[in-house]
Order: sequence, then C-alpha cells, then structure tokens
Amino acid sequence: MTLIRMAPLWLSLALLPWSSACRMEDFVDTARTDGYDLSGSDIDDAFIERLSLEVDGQRLEAAFARQPEPGAPVLLFCHGAAENLQRAWPKVQALYALGYQVLIFDYRGFGASGGDGFSDASLERDALAAFDFLVTTEGVEPSRVVVYGESMGGSAAARVALEGGPGGLILAATFTSLAEQLESNTHFEVPGSFVSDLELDTRAKLGAMGGFPKLIVHGDRDRTWPPWNARALFDAAPPARTLSICEGCDHRDLLQRDGPWLLGSICDAGLPMAPGRCGG
Repeated sequence: MTLIRMAPLWLSLALLPWSSACRMEDFVDTARTDGYDLSGSDIDDAFIERLSLEVDGQRLEAAFARQPEPGAPVLLFCHGAAENLQRAWPKVQALYALGYQVLIFDYRGFGASGGDGFSDASLERDALAAFDFLVTTEGVEPSRVVVYGESMGGSAAARVALEGGPGGLILAATFTSLAEQLESNTHFEVPGSFVSDLELDTRAKLGAMGGFPKLIVHGDRDRTWPPWNARALFDAAPPARTLSICEGCDHRDLLQRDGPWLLGSICDAGLPMAPGRCGG
C-alpha cells in the first residue's frame, strides 16, 4: 500500500470530503458515460467497428478503426485516466492518419464498460485481453502490433509488451511509478491518511523486456508528469530504445501538435509502419 502525500491533476480533489482513510482509486476520473458518439470524425464510419470484449465476466467497450489497405500494422491504444473511447478519439484519429489500424478499449470501470473500480491487475488483464483479441480473433501477428500506452495507461501497455512480445511499444506522457511520481510532483496537498494500492510501476517492467523497439515520447511542457519521467524510463529500457521530446507540447496535446515530429519519431525508432510512410 502506498501512502500518498500529494495528488496529480487527474484526481478530482477540490471538494473532496476527507475521511480517516481516503483511497486514491475512489477519486480518479474514470470518464463514466452511457454511450459514445464517434461519428463525424476524419475516419470513415464504414471503417469503424464497435466491439464488446469480455474479461473476468465484465464487458469492455472497444472500437476498432480499420484501414482500407489490408495488412496495415495495428496499434493497441491504452488510454490514461480521465479518458474513454470518445474523449481519446482525436488521438486515435492522429494515429490512424499515420497509417495504423487502431484498437482502443475502455478498462472495466471506465467509460461505458462494465465493472466498478479498478486495480493494477484489472488494468493489465483488460489490456492483455485486447491484445489477445487482436492476435487470436483477428489473426494479427504479434510482430505487427504496436502497443501504445499514454499517461496512466503506460503501465498496462508495458505489461502487454512484457508478456506479449509485440512489434513495438510506445510510452507517451507516462510516469515511472505512482509512488515515485507523487513524491516528486506536487499539485495538491492531501492528508497523510490518503492511501492507494496502485503501483502503476512502468519502469520496473521495462528492464525485463525483449529487444523489440521501444519509443518514449513526452512533451517538454508537461506539468502533470514532467519530462524527467521520460528520461528515467529511457534509462531503464534495454535496446532498442528511442527517446523523443516534443518541443512546446504539454500533457494532453502530444499526439496532435506536431504530426511530422510524431511520424519521424516512430520511423527513427524502427516501429512497424505502413509501407511508404517512412520514405522507404
């Protein structure tokens, strides 16, 4: 159990009725909703498939944006806190525009998915189930899957990469571990009784990974999880690894501020990419 002395921006703490033992998990924004509207995007509706996956008896809502060209690599999108399918859809569009097919899902307890609450284990099991869907149901070779984890989703993405052996891993605006981050990055004072069972330890998983490409991207103006997190994750990752810092990018606009920078970073890292996108 982690004793939390400070809380980051994605916790809704301003009007928190403090009790003798406040649990962080209870105050994370899980972007609950009754449904999603993905229409009107840059992706043709004909190529968007809505899915439901089942994990541990819970229903996970998902959406698969398919490319019209067969054989395009697939990106598994593990979003962060305060997001769901609809809120993260502009980022899905940015990655789709690079030539990826994108599978995004809501963890249990997030968006319109079933379940209440979440844990390290449930986040990871949900992400692994989405990866298994791609490999087992869709028949995608693991080497053609890029696992993408953003912010809090980086820990679940790292677990998939560690166990699934994908074609590559992208960690975007991700922190090292919850305990280390909250000791170093302070936004709100909270009582000493604020506790959490969450570890979200991405750095610990990186050291044991194989030699597939790993790309760590971060904005130099990220005040939620400052850029030192990206450098620490890069140091922990074995080859092949690439660190790319986006100048002028903050925590939320990393994928949408500079398309050429993102494409160049992916190509430099040697991640699976649609033919011709990297100039080869």
